[in-house]
Amino acid sequence: MPDQSTGLMFVESLTVQNFRSIESETFELTPFSVLIGKNNAGKSNVMNALQLLLEGTSRDFSDRDFHVPGGNIVLQARLQNVEPYLCLSSDKHRSRIEEDLQQGNLLLQKIVTSGPTAGKLQVYDPAKESYGTKTGIDAALKQIVPEVIFIEAFQDPTAEAVGKASATLGKLLRQIVGGIQEHVSGELERAFDVANRLLNVVTVESDSGPVVTDERAEQVKEIERSIAANLAEVFEDTAVRIFIDLPGVPDLIANARMELRDGVKWTPPDRKGQGVQRVLYVALLRSLAEQIRTQQQGPVKR
Repeated sequence: MPDQSTGLMFVESLTVQNFRSIESETFELTPFSVLIGKNNAGKSNVMNALQLLLEGTSRDFSDRDFHVPGGNIVLQARLQNVEPYLCLSSDKHRSRIEEDLQQGNLLLQKIVTSGPTAGKLQVYDPAKESYGTKTGIDAALKQIVPEVIFIEAFQDPTAEAVGKASATLGKLLRQIVGGIQEHVSGELERAFDVANRLLNVVTVESDSGPVVTDERAEQVKEIERSIAANLAEVFEDTAVRIFIDLPGVPDLIANARMELRDGVKWTPPDRKGQGVQRVLYVALLRSLAEQIRTQQQGPVKR
């Protein structure tokens, strides 16, 4: 039965045949699933299979992807809670997708033949008891199937946990907090205007032309006078003006960082163990998914 506790569309099961290290296996999943296994056990292959099922084309496969050369790669998934997302599909195809729903579920399949050639995304037709591709329905399905966000395993978890803008952790955090900008930009811009007037000479355009105002803090003016006096000992006709550039709202968001506290002291993620770092990584991914879902459907119930 559909999982009504979350209201989210999710992959309930994934079947993979003849793909890389996987001969034939079905993975039963929940709205939040964790794959646990030793290095090189095939965890990444499971994630790659899901991504290739929903988004892959022939150019994404190679002969090395076949577990047994000469056979076909078969990827299948059961999507649960599909019905609330049908509004994302065009009117032309929505009813045709509805025909293929079974208790709110949708079964998808992709077959890759040697060459390799990937077939179009297929949907299971309960009336015919077989998979098929209706005209144009593959494009319609792409409007409703989940987007796969695949992030490779940490090569160096501690380096990733620093949260630099170039690191994956930093990119995730920046994307999550990016939504703050539209809510605080007005107040921050007013604050920046006050700070700019305290630090810089301001030129404002008016009907009668540019108007220059100097409302800078006295300490700034004093530093400027000191520099000008020293410079004038050699070049007496040369004036000096100091400008202090202020960051914009996007620059502030880009510098977002995190600290964690599991006792008394707040510390950055790179001071924590790799277990905490990895769970933090997953927590950020889940928060990002919830944020996207809230924007589309409303608040997540906890």
